Amino acid sequence: SACNLTPQVRAAKFRQMAIQIAGTPAATLNNENSPQAQALDWISNKDQMTPPLCPSDELEALQRYIMAAFYFATGGGSWKE
Repeated sequence: SACNLTPQVRAAKFRQMAIQIAGTPAATLNNENSPQAQALDWISNKDQMTPPLCPSDELEALQRYIMAAFYFATGGGSWKE
C-alpha cells in the first residue's frame, strides 16, 4: 500500500493537511463540486505520481494540493493549451 497506509488513512491524512495547513474549511471539502474537494479527491485517489505522494511529505503534498485546486478552479479539464 502507498506510504504504508491504507487508502482510507492516507486520504484522511491528506484531508487533515488540507484543513490544518492549507486552511481549507471542512465545509468546502464536504462540497464535492468545490475545486478544493476535487483536488483532495485527485491527490487521494487518482494521482498517478510514482512513487505515490505521502502525507508525511507535507511541503510537496501542500504544493500539489494547491496546484490541483487551481487546476480545478480554472476549468483545467477544458484547457486548450
